[in-house]
Amino acid sequence: QDARFGRDLSKSTLKDFQLAAEIRSAFFPQGGSVPSVSVTFTPFSLHGDVDAAVLDVDGQTVQSNQAGNAPSTVTWPSGTASGSASLSLTPEMPGRESTIKFEGPWALKRLLDK
Repeated sequence: QDARFGRDLSKSTLKDFQLAAEIRSAFFPQGGSVPSVSVTFTPFSLHGDVDAAVLDVDGQTVQSNQAGNAPSTVTWPSGTASGSASLSLTPEMPGRESTIKFEGPWALKRLLDK
């Protein structure tokens, strides 16, 4: 009976199942029920008017300055209840937002979309 079911599925449907399996293994490691993703940020350069930038994801920070930068990895979700993501630039620039911040479980995604 299972073999007949498999024959009846189109190649497109099978590809969809394969894609779903790849997504599951990428975002739900070890078969868990909570998604988890680690992202490594490598700041390359800053605008000449900016001395420093700080990315904060649930208290995990990635700092960038004019002198040089090292890669930093953040994990989402972090396990804290805060659910926040922000990017701050110093010094403050007149007429421009110096900090953007998002709250909630999808804060990092919303910040990256900005």
